[in-house]
Amino acid sequence: MNITESEKDGFLIIYVEGRVDATQVSEFERQILERTVNTDKNLIINCKDLKYINSMGLRVFLTAQKKIIGRKGKLYLCELTQPVIETFAISGFSSIFKIYETEEEALKD
Repeated sequence: MNITESEKDGFLIIYVEGRVDATQVSEFERQILERTVNTDKNLIINCKDLKYINSMGLRVFLTAQKKIIGRKGKLYLCELTQPVIETFAISGFSSIFKIYETEEEALKD
Protein backbone atom coordinates (compact mmCIF):
# COMPACT_ATOMS: atom_id res chain seq x y z
CA MET A 1 0.00 0.00 0.00
CA ASN A 2 1.18 3.48 -0.87
CA ILE A 3 -0.43 6.84 -0.12
CA THR A 4 0.42 10.13 -1.80
CA GLU A 5 -1.32 13.48 -1.84
CA SER A 6 -1.78 16.73 -3.71
CA GLU A 7 -3.84 19.88 -3.27
CA LYS A 8 -6.28 21.40 -5.73
CA ASP A 9 -9.19 23.84 -5.51
CA GLY A 10 -9.40 23.76 -1.70
CA PHE A 11 -9.22 19.98 -1.50
CA LEU A 12 -6.50 17.72 -0.18
CA ILE A 13 -6.52 14.80 -2.60
CA ILE A 14 -5.25 11.51 -1.21
CA TYR A 15 -4.26 8.76 -3.64
CA VAL A 16 -4.36 5.20 -2.32
CA GLU A 17 -2.48 2.48 -4.21
CA GLY A 18 -2.34 -1.27 -3.63
CA ARG A 19 -4.25 -3.30 -1.08
CA VAL A 20 -5.69 -2.44 2.32
CA ASP A 21 -5.97 -5.72 4.17
CA ALA A 22 -5.18 -6.94 7.68
CA THR A 23 -1.44 -6.40 7.24
CA GLN A 24 -1.75 -2.76 6.06
CA VAL A 25 -4.88 -1.47 7.80
CA SER A 26 -3.06 0.00 10.82
CA GLU A 27 -0.72 2.02 8.63
CA PHE A 28 -3.61 3.00 6.36
CA GLU A 29 -5.58 4.24 9.36
CA ARG A 30 -2.63 6.18 10.74
CA GLN A 31 -1.93 7.92 7.45
CA ILE A 32 -5.55 8.74 6.55
CA LEU A 33 -6.53 9.98 10.01
CA GLU A 34 -3.32 12.00 10.32
CA ARG A 35 -4.21 13.81 7.12
CA THR A 36 -7.80 14.23 8.29
CA VAL A 37 -6.72 15.91 11.53
CA ASN A 38 -3.86 17.97 10.13
CA THR A 39 -5.71 19.79 7.38
CA ASP A 40 -8.45 22.37 7.26
CA LYS A 41 -9.19 21.41 3.68
CA ASN A 42 -11.93 19.19 2.34
CA LEU A 43 -10.75 15.72 1.30
CA ILE A 44 -11.04 13.62 -1.81
CA ILE A 45 -9.75 10.07 -1.62
CA ASN A 46 -8.89 8.87 -5.11
CA CYS A 47 -9.05 5.07 -5.26
CA LYS A 48 -8.10 4.51 -8.91
CA ASP A 49 -5.14 2.34 -7.86
CA LEU A 50 -6.75 0.70 -4.83
CA LYS A 51 -7.04 -2.99 -5.71
CA TYR A 52 -8.67 -4.31 -2.53
CA ILE A 53 -10.03 -3.08 0.80
CA ASN A 54 -11.35 -5.13 3.71
CA SER A 55 -13.98 -4.21 6.29
CA MET A 56 -11.39 -2.74 8.66
CA GLY A 57 -10.26 -0.44 5.86
CA LEU A 58 -13.86 0.63 5.26
CA ARG A 59 -14.06 1.56 8.93
CA VAL A 60 -11.14 3.96 8.39
CA PHE A 61 -13.12 5.75 5.67
CA LEU A 62 -16.09 6.00 8.04
CA THR A 63 -13.96 7.38 10.89
CA ALA A 64 -12.35 9.93 8.56
CA GLN A 65 -15.75 11.05 7.32
CA LYS A 66 -17.03 11.54 10.87
CA LYS A 67 -13.99 13.68 11.73
CA ILE A 68 -14.39 15.79 8.58
CA ILE A 69 -18.13 16.28 9.08
CA GLY A 70 -17.41 17.24 12.69
CA ARG A 71 -15.48 20.24 11.44
CA LYS A 72 -18.10 21.02 8.76
CA GLY A 73 -15.92 19.70 5.94
CA LYS A 74 -16.50 17.34 3.02
CA LEU A 75 -15.04 13.94 2.19
CA TYR A 76 -15.57 12.51 -1.28
CA LEU A 77 -14.38 9.28 -2.86
CA CYS A 78 -13.63 8.90 -6.54
CA GLU A 79 -12.43 6.51 -9.25
CA LEU A 80 -13.17 3.34 -7.29
CA THR A 81 -12.03 0.14 -8.99
CA GLN A 82 -14.56 -2.61 -9.61
CA PRO A 83 -13.49 -4.80 -6.64
CA VAL A 84 -13.68 -1.79 -4.32
CA ILE A 85 -17.08 -0.74 -5.71
CA GLU A 86 -18.35 -4.26 -5.00
CA THR A 87 -17.04 -4.14 -1.42
CA PHE A 88 -18.74 -0.78 -0.86
CA ALA A 89 -22.01 -2.07 -2.36
CA ILE A 90 -22.06 -5.30 -0.34
CA SER A 91 -21.32 -3.45 2.90
CA GLY A 92 -23.88 -0.72 2.24
CA PHE A 93 -21.15 1.93 2.34
CA SER A 94 -21.97 3.12 -1.16
CA SER A 95 -25.00 4.91 0.31
CA ILE A 96 -22.96 6.53 3.11
CA PHE A 97 -20.34 8.27 0.95
CA LYS A 98 -20.45 10.64 -1.99
CA ILE A 99 -18.71 8.64 -4.72
CA TYR A 100 -17.72 10.14 -8.06
CA GLU A 101 -16.55 8.47 -11.24
CA THR A 102 -13.76 11.02 -11.76
CA GLU A 103 -11.67 13.33 -9.64
CA GLU A 104 -12.82 16.27 -11.77
CA GLU A 105 -16.48 15.57 -10.88
CA ALA A 106 -15.62 15.46 -7.17
CA LEU A 107 -13.78 18.78 -7.41
CA LYS A 108 -16.86 20.44 -8.95
CA ASP A 109 -19.16 19.57 -6.03
